[in-house]
Amino acid sequence: MENRIVIATIIALCIGQTFSAPATRTIDNTINGLDKLEHQNMPQEVKKTMPSLIEITKKLTKLYASGNPMKITSDIFIGADQLEMINLSDGNVKEIESRAFYGPSKLKKLNLSGNKLQSLPGDLFPKQNVVKEIDLSNNQIEKLNRSTFKNLQHLKKLDLTNNKLTSLDGSIFADLINLQELDLTGNPIRSISEEFFASLPNGLQLSFDDGNLDFKSLELTEQWAL
Repeated sequence: MENRIVIATIIALCIGQTFSAPATRTIDNTINGLDKLEHQNMPQEVKKTMPSLIEITKKLTKLYASGNPMKITSDIFIGADQLEMINLSDGNVKEIESRAFYGPSKLKKLNLSGNKLQSLPGDLFPKQNVVKEIDLSNNQIEKLNRSTFKNLQHLKKLDLTNNKLTSLDGSIFADLINLQELDLTGNPIRSISEEFFASLPNGLQLSFDDGNLDFKSLELTEQWAL
């Protein structure tokens, strides 16, 4: 069973003081003595903005920060080399800076579901990465850019359910050569270009709602009918 230690308890043990989680809004990157932890669970409302976690997450393999409002900056995970799973779901996240996930080189699973993202920047992941699963469901994403996914050659599962995508044009996912599952259900998609279909890898399990679709050819309709 995973040993999940809430940040309130960790800080209390490290500095020997009584700790009240609701009164704490930020995590200072000067906190020491946490570099041997492997799992960390941060309680809701611990912070508004996460500073660099270099001193806290050197040994962490899993980070649970669900329900914490924050801004995901480009230096947030610098030094978090051992992180394999990051859960930042349901945190009212509205913005992610480029290069935000350059730090955790062993990252395999990323959960950003249930936030308020409207768009995603390019260059989120380094060329050398092993990310296999990304959950972006239940956000407000209106448009996707190929540059966001350009380095994710190992990605196998991408969940984009319940966003606000209305069209899928071009070769957005052309670099996802090992993608096995792509879920787009719950989006008001009205058009999908032929180029989009042509760029998808063979054997892909593709899911989407076709009630609003206006296919450009009967051939595409028959080939990708759900």
